[in-house]
Amino acid sequence: EIALLTSWIEQGAPWERHWAFISPSKAALPHDVHPVDHFILARLEEKSMKPAARASREHLLRRLSFDLTGLAPTLAEMDTFLAEDQASAWPKAINRLLESPAFGERLALEWLDIARYGDTDGLFEDHPRSIYLWRDWVVQAFNENLPYDKFLTWQLAGDLLPEPSVDQKLATGFLRNNATSNEGGLIDEDYRIKYLIDRVNTTSTAFLGLTMECAQCHDHKFDPMTQKEYYQFGGFFNNLVGRGNTKGATDPVLKFSTPEKDARLAEIKKSIGELGKPKKDTPEHQKLEAFKKEQREINTTIPVSMIAADSEKPRAMYVLLRGEYDKPGEKVEAVGPSSVMPYDESLPKNRLGLAQWMTDPNHPLTARVAVNRLWQMLFGTGLVKTSEDFGTQGERPSHHQLLDHLAVTFIDSGWDTKALIKQIVTSTAYQQSSVRTSANDQDPDNRLLARAPRQRLGAEFIRDHALATSGLLVTKSGGPGVRPYQPAELFGRNAIGAAGAKFAVGKGEDLYRRSLYTYWKRQIPAANMRLLGADGRIACRTRREQTNTPLQALVLLNDVQFTEAARVLAERMIQEGGDHLDARLSFAFRLATSRKPNKDELTILNAEFNDRYREFNGDEEMTNRYLTGGEHKTNKALDPAELASYAAVASMILNLDESISKS
Repeated sequence: EIALLTSWIEQGAPWERHWAFISPSKAALPHDVHPVDHFILARLEEKSMKPAARASREHLLRRLSFDLTGLAPTLAEMDTFLAEDQASAWPKAINRLLESPAFGERLALEWLDIARYGDTDGLFEDHPRSIYLWRDWVVQAFNENLPYDKFLTWQLAGDLLPEPSVDQKLATGFLRNNATSNEGGLIDEDYRIKYLIDRVNTTSTAFLGLTMECAQCHDHKFDPMTQKEYYQFGGFFNNLVGRGNTKGATDPVLKFSTPEKDARLAEIKKSIGELGKPKKDTPEHQKLEAFKKEQREINTTIPVSMIAADSEKPRAMYVLLRGEYDKPGEKVEAVGPSSVMPYDESLPKNRLGLAQWMTDPNHPLTARVAVNRLWQMLFGTGLVKTSEDFGTQGERPSHHQLLDHLAVTFIDSGWDTKALIKQIVTSTAYQQSSVRTSANDQDPDNRLLARAPRQRLGAEFIRDHALATSGLLVTKSGGPGVRPYQPAELFGRNAIGAAGAKFAVGKGEDLYRRSLYTYWKRQIPAANMRLLGADGRIACRTRREQTNTPLQALVLLNDVQFTEAARVLAERMIQEGGDHLDARLSFAFRLATSRKPNKDELTILNAEFNDRYREFNGDEEMTNRYLTGGEHKTNKALDPAELASYAAVASMILNLDESISKS
């Protein structure tokens, strides 16, 4: 066999690098042709397949709204859209949603999974950490349409830019999102290397779509990168200081104080110094304690965020034999893997140089990976299905020329994320119906996109949609993570994490904020979100597994967040839905599914209401029990049996497959 291969090569067998390691290029296109549709149609014609018809206008606006904001359109937005001329309504809706504050929240949700964001350390006792300001920066960056090359650079090396701004330093929280441990007795160097490896793996997956972790212990078995290249890449992160990186080092953080607080803290510090060490039970000692208490109170009101910083004294980097922290081998310097693209000698050998290498217009991976993830966000599956792996073990692109065209266009636009999204959603391919026909059975996974995908909504979307439909959703943005309802059984004596860990459920609007802002305790993440498919965020994830289990239906039917939403939706049905049963049922159905029910559906909803009313009207105890749960007070002016019956129907509507899907 070796001889046969040798002979084949000697005869001039054609060879080129794996497609992902060749810089993308644009193919020439006919004039007045949408590039997305050109390449999609070309593949369909190869298989003698035809694209689906355009989706209904209701489905289109619902699809677009969820894709760009994570929320369904309001009834007013839907009515306006349907009343406008079709040709002008679509681009107008796109522009409105791209400029919505919810746009940044929608895209940030994807990035938090990739960046493994959490509000706690994740290991050992899972102590709290303060980094939510980085999350808020991500939302702001997407809303302000920060060019992607800067989005990447600031997160990897914002602190190394000339005279870095507060935002540029804040962005480096990306590098501090890794899970850490403060367990007594652990070996510091062992865990420092674990954190370094996490940063290497996260950075390579997030920005390059490569499984570099395979080269931690040996040369990569499938892709052309060596173990030496892995540790050269690791050299960019080897000098970071802070928690878990340098023993005894001060943790680098940004403080967001005010001049007034700074002045008062300076006064207190001076007063404490003047008092010295007075004896206990003296007036001076009482003053000292009062000053210290005020100092603590002020400090707790000053937001801080973990950021990246390098040690002034460089640390040597070695290839670690078998990946073991205590088995250093060859000494190496920081440099990007030449197996991907040569690292220009003029670039600094630090994190800023790494970012410049990644954002070089000739880099074969960076733009492709970013474009592919946005495509995945809109179509459910990337042009490269394995969005975490563009290497030889990943899937080849379904539309290679389209991916390259969009990647080059993305770079030429100045890395404009909103422009890229706009180009994709204006295509006919995006606006197709999701109805499956027998004519396209030869492509059961819909990789050629002869129709639009029908997708289950993500966990956060389902919860936010229930809150929005009921009218409970609070759209306030930013701030510390909030604590919506959680099962008490997860906390207390047998809790996971720190001894005596407690979870105080929030109050008021904190119960109804968007799921993006839920306090993410990594060892005990929000139970309803995890059951519905949210990621635990211990490691970088570029895509979530699609799951469908009975537990998810039980959450939607029984979790207090959803039963309360159904009850409040029932109040809306009575107060806003009209004067008769059909109107109220249609009102709730349209809020949840973005369309009006047909005659058969309305008949079923009527029957459900009447069945429930017969039960509740004859059982006061059951009725009162059904109307309890959650902080929102039941409207006592409404008939309890009627309200409970509407709530039961509302719960059923919120559980419809169509309510928790976009098509």
